[in-house]
Amino acid sequence: DHDSLYISGNHFKWFSRNKGKDGNNAITLVMELYDLSFAEAVQELTGYAPTSYPTDNNNPSESVVDARRAIAYLNKTRGISYDIIRPLLRSGHIKQDARGNCVFAVNDFDGNHVCDFLRGTTSKDFKQVKGEQHNFGFTVQNGKPLTLIFFEAPIDLLSFIQLGEIPLDNTLLIAMGGCKANVFRNYFDTYSESSCMLAVDNDTAGQEFVQSLYDASTAKRVTGILSPSPFKDWNEKLLAGLKETLC
Repeated sequence: DHDSLYISGNHFKWFSRNKGKDGNNAITLVMELYDLSFAEAVQELTGYAPTSYPTDNNNPSESVVDARRAIAYLNKTRGISYDIIRPLLRSGHIKQDARGNCVFAVNDFDGNHVCDFLRGTTSKDFKQVKGEQHNFGFTVQNGKPLTLIFFEAPIDLLSFIQLGEIPLDNTLLIAMGGCKANVFRNYFDTYSESSCMLAVDNDTAGQEFVQSLYDASTAKRVTGILSPSPFKDWNEKLLAGLKETLC
């Protein structure tokens, strides 16, 4: 019985213990309620026990045990569900580096780590590719890769999953790290029997990218253009929908 505990959205205040303030999240709440460490609270919420990741020539970003900033950024700021974050944390596809950046691991076709897409977790708009990309992207696979769906950024890819716009059975979702034709071609040529869909941003750069890909070699296999219209990108669309549900 936690007397005088007030919870509103992602914030809590435990008056009798003078705990909590604006900005506290579910991890902090579980830590306070059950006297758990950060790692224990994350495991309680997600089923994932944070661990450190080795740093070597195949792992360009130095990761840390405490991933609370990356988790909070994806969930609270970007609206991504823990159900989507959890398995990617477990597999090492999402991590946090020593500077608090969210790290999206990029692997080759054999599962070897080649580089990282970094995304800042503060108000500063920081993005970086760390390591040599070698025409690969951040990927999430569900079943056999019978359909390839291409996005610009990992956060848009994750937002698209949460939105549930289309069934995602037997799909390979690829975030290219921008509008990168070389990344598109690498997957397009490797998965030569798969159909493709483009889900890039709804802006001039995205539209020009789509137009640049249409030629005789792609026309038959690019079966759809998915747009977050009227929003610029999929995360904007996700956040707008979440805001409506709270009203």
